[in-house]
Amino acid sequence: MNVIENLLDTLAEECNEIGQRCSKANRFGPGEIQPGQPQTNAERIEGELNDLLGVIDLLNELGVLNFRPDPERIRAKRAKVVKFLDYSMACGALVDRDGLMPRLRALVERAAPCSG
Repeated sequence: MNVIENLLDTLAEECNEIGQRCSKANRFGPGEIQPGQPQTNAERIEGELNDLLGVIDLLNELGVLNFRPDPERIRAKRAKVVKFLDYSMACGALVDRDGLMPRLRALVERAAPCSG
């Protein structure tokens, strides 16, 4: 394995760690603090996102990637997420218990930029 391959493996690993943290937040709540840990699940997700960005930066600086956030693609993804949330609700698989769907729809309709 060379350095680039190792960095790509690290990139994949960070993505998996984000997935694991999201799963924990979904199961136990974003504000839950795992016994023996100082941070909430939400804070731990944020840490993993920063770890991912650190690896992306290295891959960008080495010329392996040329990643720059694409605002149009981000807007399109936001709209697609809301579309499929609506579809899940129509199928009966999702209930908007928190009442967040009107807010999400408004954010997408305004084409609000991504946070960050």
